[in-house]
Amino acid sequence: MRQRGLTLHEILVTLAITSVLALVTAPSLSRSYSRAQVRSIAEMVSQDLSLAKTEALKRNRTTRIKFTKNDAGLTTGWTVTPTQGDQELAPIRAFDLQPYARIRLEVSPLGFTNIGAVTAC
Repeated sequence: MRQRGLTLHEILVTLAITSVLALVTAPSLSRSYSRAQVRSIAEMVSQDLSLAKTEALKRNRTTRIKFTKNDAGLTTGWTVTPTQGDQELAPIRAFDLQPYARIRLEVSPLGFTNIGAVTAC
């Protein structure tokens, strides 16, 4: 009578092959995920620029996008805020970059200088 099932040798070989494939594909998946996050942040900035423009036209008021920075000078998020004279009103939208810790957004007075993923050390 013949028994069914796998031998320990067959299971170990299958496990070894699966482990090698996982090690080979993991860095590629990580880079793809980082690129997707960068695209997502860039899209959000673009949408908020459009929102600021639309709100300025709708309210007939200056609307600002104000970028917040931490003590190290890194951008940590932004708010879209209408103004009345020199006074800022309640923000229409706020975005926090903290959940995207690996994404760096560099903003200068002249515009965006860089949106990209921080490489892992």
